[in-house]
Amino acid sequence: MKMLFYACEDPSNFSKYYHLFKHIKLLNDTGNQAKIILECRAVLITSVFDDPSNPLNSLYVDIRQNILGVCKTCATKYNTIEQCKSQELPIKGLLGSHIACESYIRKNYYAMCMFANSEPIKI
Repeated sequence: MKMLFYACEDPSNFSKYYHLFKHIKLLNDTGNQAKIILECRAVLITSVFDDPSNPLNSLYVDIRQNILGVCKTCATKYNTIEQCKSQELPIKGLLGSHIACESYIRKNYYAMCMFANSEPIKI
């Protein structure tokens, strides 16, 4: 299965990124294709989690090759363009300089999103 996670959360939400990174690693280790697109404040992970003193650093470095794209507009706004370039992350802008998911859906990716302040679904 090909899965594409759109990360939009601020990196201060340590728990959500821990779970995202663990899922990315597990999915790829079990023969799936799991990738990440960084949008909004999520582009800040390129500086926050790249810091060796950050507890998520080793996990971030381990899954970093699965970052499919960093939003050019957001990386510019949050001044992370240079960190993205130094980490050789692809900087993209397809939807008014943001990254559109349509081309990835045509490549059979299932798109999932991480939104700020998302409410849990009660069953």
